[in-house]
Parts: sequence; structure tokens; C-alpha cells
Amino acid sequence: MAVSSVSRRAFLSGLVTVAVGSVLAACAPAAAPTPTPAPAKPAEAPKPAQPAPTPTPAAKEAAPAPKAGVVLRLLETPSATVQAINDDFTKKTGIRIESEVIPQGVDPTAKLIASFNAGGTDYDVVRVDVIDLALYAVSGWIEDVSARITKDLIEDMLPFARQAVNYKGKWYGLPKDSEWKTWVYNEKMLKDVGINKPPETWEEYVMAAKAVQEKGLVKYAQTWAWTQGENIACDYPMLVASLGGKYISENDELLINKDAGVEALRMMVDWLNTTKIANPASLTAKNIDARNAQAAGDAAFGFHWGTPIAVLNDPTKSKVVNQCKMGLVPHKAGVASWTVSGPECWSISKGSRHKDEAWEYLLFRQGREGAKRQFIGEGTVFGWRSLFDDPEIQNFAKQRQIDFEIARRQAENVVNRPMVPWYHEYSAALQLELHNALTQKKSVQQALDDVVSAYNKIKGKAEKRY
Repeated sequence: MAVSSVSRRAFLSGLVTVAVGSVLAACAPAAAPTPTPAPAKPAEAPKPAQPAPTPTPAAKEAAPAPKAGVVLRLLETPSATVQAINDDFTKKTGIRIESEVIPQGVDPTAKLIASFNAGGTDYDVVRVDVIDLALYAVSGWIEDVSARITKDLIEDMLPFARQAVNYKGKWYGLPKDSEWKTWVYNEKMLKDVGINKPPETWEEYVMAAKAVQEKGLVKYAQTWAWTQGENIACDYPMLVASLGGKYISENDELLINKDAGVEALRMMVDWLNTTKIANPASLTAKNIDARNAQAAGDAAFGFHWGTPIAVLNDPTKSKVVNQCKMGLVPHKAGVASWTVSGPECWSISKGSRHKDEAWEYLLFRQGREGAKRQFIGEGTVFGWRSLFDDPEIQNFAKQRQIDFEIARRQAENVVNRPMVPWYHEYSAALQLELHNALTQKKSVQQALDDVVSAYNKIKGKAEKRY
């Protein structure tokens, strides 16, 4: 995919691994020479008969020896579901999982990177955001697991989840938190203005937005999470893809100051300043603010992380219960519907002394069964295509009012943010210039030209380091 994706969190958590033990079979001793018979002894009186020994029951087939004593360390505050998975793994293997709890509100990235720079032995398995994978890979901080991962696993990964574990053709782990942003529309509001189906194109979106505003149902049709932060850097690639554009080339050349890149930012500026269908508060709104606006009945449309319908249908949190539905993200006519994702993965630290056991843990925790348990137990979105057909997962989704047919279709077209080692420096420049255009301090073209110029400077310096 031309664009690599979104992540709403720059959260990293370390994880587990274990040491590899080899058991060598002992050689059979050589046969002893035949002894010379001893002279016969005189016959002895017979002794009283001894009770026959109790027969020993036949030994059961030995289970694999538990790897007691091996400890996998990770940087994570485990949920109840994950803790149960960890406990089951220990029961099965003897490998103990030791989680270093992260204080609430603390970003563990600095601690993790300090561990990498000190040799990477503090944590065995580490949590990696898609926007950090390139940096960790080129820095040699995480293990290449290409020789371990199977064709079956690779083929079952959803396309965008696959991107979160692959960099430059090498595999670095298994998917974790493979969620994307969901398009939500207020069906009742649309029907109140005579619109019986959700808008498919951006032109239809603008028309519907104007209609609900003109009828006085809302002051602004949508609140976007466009504060100067990472989320606006997520929404922008989605808009570029939805217009049929290419964000970055295979050679990491940034392409956003032409064609769809320019058109996408122009749309954003227009929605805020001309048609005024986007709430001006979008410029300072975070993700939760955008969702709360829709839950309060103040927006007809929303673009939210995860499974927002569950919140919008919760009467303790929402005034629009049973009014909203999931839909495919609008797009340019003739172009597929695209959304944006923020997938993560669990990787093995390069410095781990227990790489074999770490991989065993990853398969147990983040393989299909572990991912299924996390989805049902806490709503963590999986990265495995086959789980869409699992009856238990389908039943859970139905209970949570998740439209699985829409989710399945949307999951096939998910864009990620650029996977480059210098992503964070670039993202800061992008956020600044997007805001310069949205607030009309610069023209759309000038802002994007300045982004590309900044990107090229950052890239030039970074390429000398990596």
C-alpha cells in the first residue's frame, strides 16, 4: 500500500521472551564381557516366600517438560483478559510472564528505547506501533522473525495488519490492536431531511451535511479531531487515498504536494471555511471530543476509532441511542472506500536471551485463539481475516451492534501512515503545515510544498544515521 498508517497512540509496551533449552540424549553403555562362572556353593535352606512386589502402573505418555524457571519480561499493564492468557500460558509451558506495570498516563517509549540502547535485555517482547516499526527495524532493536512466521499466518493477516509487522520484506512479529477508524452516520437525521441512504461520495456527503444544517438539526454536520496532533496526520492519508491518490512512493518520496494530496487538503479547508459543514472546534478537538459531539446529537457524521456504535447506543453516554449506524467512508466517484488504521504488533527484542520461548508466547497470545479471546474479552480488534467467520466472534459483534459486513468490507481498504524511520519528525512538520492551511495562514499549495521541503531535509539527515 502506498501509505502506511495511522496510530492514535504512540504507545509502546515491552513484552516477553524465553530461553531456548536443548536436551541431549545419553549414549547407551557398551555391553559388559561375559563373567567367568563362580564355583557352585552348597545348597542353602529355602527362605520364606516374600510377597510379590506391587506392580508399577504403566507410565502415561510424558507431556513436554515445562520450561520452569524461564521468565519473559515485558513492559505492560495487562488487562484482566491478557492476565488470564498469561496465566494459561504459564500453566501450559511453565514459562512465567513478568509484566512491569506502566503508571497511568506515562508513555513507556523513552524507557523502552533506553533499554534498547543498553542492549535490549530488560524486556523480551515489545509492543511496537506501526509508525515506530521502521525505526526499530533499521536500528536493529527487534528480531527478524521471517524464518519463524508461516505462510498460513501471513495469508490470513488482513492487509493493513500485515503492514504493521513487515518492513522492507522482513517480518517482525504478530498483529496487535489492529483497529481502524469507523465512519458513523446518524440515520434518523438523514431520513428527517429525506435522505434514505448514507452518502457514498464526498459530493453526496457535502449535500447531506448542508441539508441537516439547513433544517436546523445540527449547527455543524461534523466535528473532526483535527487538533495539531497525531490524529490529523491520520485523517489526511485517508482523505488522500479516498481520492485515489498516492501518498508516498516505494522509494520514500513524499507525493502529497500534487494531485490528490492537494485536493484532499483543499476539501478540508473548504469544509471549515467555505461550506462550513465542519465545526470550527475541530481545530482543537481530540478523538473523544469528536465522538462526544456525535453522542450529544450535535453532529450527523463522525469518524471514530474502534467500535463507537457501542458508546453511541449507551443511554448513559449518548442522546442518540439507536439513531446511528456504521457506514463505508465516502470517497471520490470511481475510487474505493478507504479508512485509516493504527495497527501495532508484538515483536521480540533483539537482546532477548529467550527468543524461542518469546515466539512461543507470541503465537499463544497474538495468534488466532489469543486474538479471539482479546476481542471477546475486551474488544481489542484482531488482525486475522479468518476470525470474521468465527461464530463466537460474530455473536459478540452482534451483541455490541457492530456491523460485521461493513467492517469486513472496510478492512480490505485501510491505509497506514508512512513507514519511515524519521516518521515522528515528519509528522510534526505535517501537523504544523496542515494547520497553517486550515487556518488560512498559508495557501494549500504553499503549505504542502513546505511539508515536502521539510520532509526532504529530515530524510536527508536521517539517511546518514541509518
